[in-house]
Amino acid sequence: MILDFQNVQAAATPGLDSGLVDLRFKLQAGDLLLLRVDARARRTALPDLAQGLLAPDRGAVAFLGEDWVGMAPDHAAAQRGRIGRIFETGGWLNNLDVIENITLAQRYHTARTEPELLDAAHTLSLDFGLEDLPEGRPHAVARPILRRAQWVRALLGQPKLLVFESPAQDIEARWLDRLIARTHAACAAGAAAIWITSNPEEWNNRAMNPSLKFELKDARLHPAV
Repeated sequence: MILDFQNVQAAATPGLDSGLVDLRFKLQAGDLLLLRVDARARRTALPDLAQGLLAPDRGAVAFLGEDWVGMAPDHAAAQRGRIGRIFETGGWLNNLDVIENITLAQRYHTARTEPELLDAAHTLSLDFGLEDLPEGRPHAVARPILRRAQWVRALLGQPKLLVFESPAQDIEARWLDRLIARTHAACAAGAAAIWITSNPEEWNNRAMNPSLKFELKDARLHPAV
């Protein structure tokens, strides 16, 4: 089991649009959970809960069979290195160049050399229409390029879990199918994925073919078709 939400409840906190009540789902290798949220309330606690960055008020979240709350800090940090995330907003260290941001987690949590990481990142960037990886600080890079750079960072290496928040915002629709294909390839290689969106083009895209499909309403997950 890659991710297990067990009757999770989390109150709304500053920076989040709503709380969460009685979240229950399990993700195994190969699963893709597609979640639709209201465009006016896209920020939820689910991504932070999935990464163990936020402890639930009630219930438990287990990653690879271990409750986040019970992990030692160093072990939890290493486990987060196995998660690729696309953030709704932010998500960059402004004192590092974009390339340094992209490779940071892999430099700490794998034995791959810098040239190997850059080569793998470049391969992903080409697939997403980026001829070169951005070299400047995040604030100096155009938002559509920065969004696709997040895709590269999230998929770099062999993540066990992908957590995507509004991944297609700020980008041209023609790149969406590339991201969907890469996501399914990661799942086929043993990952699980959570894709959160308020975008009809993502929600209705047949290529998504999710294992689980939910809508978030009144702080609860409701099965969708």
